[in-house]
Amino acid sequence: MLGGIAERRRLGTVEDRWLALLKLVTPALAQSFDMNRRLADISLAASLGGLHSATQDTFAVVLNADRKVVMVNPAASAALSVGDFMGVDNQGRFRLTAISEVRRFTTAFEQTARLASGSRTFVAGDLSGQHRYRVQLLRFVGNGIPFAPLGPIAVDQDDLVIFVAEPMQAHQEVGPVLAKRLGLSLAEAEVANLIAEGRSAAEIADERGASMHTVRNQIKAALAKTSCRRQSELVALVAQARR
Repeated sequence: MLGGIAERRRLGTVEDRWLALLKLVTPALAQSFDMNRRLADISLAASLGGLHSATQDTFAVVLNADRKVVMVNPAASAALSVGDFMGVDNQGRFRLTAISEVRRFTTAFEQTARLASGSRTFVAGDLSGQHRYRVQLLRFVGNGIPFAPLGPIAVDQDDLVIFVAEPMQAHQEVGPVLAKRLGLSLAEAEVANLIAEGRSAAEIADERGASMHTVRNQIKAALAKTSCRRQSELVALVAQARR
């Protein structure tokens, strides 16, 4: 009997350690899945580049905490060589080339580096002002796990930030289609499409360079014009209209 009680207590201790481990690992796994999904999307897009011109122009750059380049995809390597959208400063730190975008990028990078999870999204232009890109910054944290039921797990890796830039054309093409099919203005259609892609109002405001007030009004207008009572209904309607 005493042996049975001791065994149950030992099992309870092991279970607690497993639960504690799960609590530590889950955020890192979520970030890993998000990073790998993003990079897998880029790889898939590159392999299907002939099917859509924009996929060949997706830039992916992995940066360390000092904004030094760790890894780039072929499109980003070419863009860095040209230097009309992105490059490195005289200290070897990654930056956007247009003067108007330097502060925006630096601020977004610093904010991303402080995030526990999630990403920052904004729109940036090149030197000519004729090309605009949707930029996403995603933080990946290399955490060491101090203990585990079967012993400690050490992961020695600097925190990384993934920079992904996609030509705006790929996201704007659907706007006129949705506007026509749903009876929305172009701005309302573009915002509705971003809502359907899972963006929050704050992220949309950031990306479009608009105020939260403007974005919320555009969402309300889209809901009213499409007779949707909830955003989930609008998301379903947009998904149907995009087919």
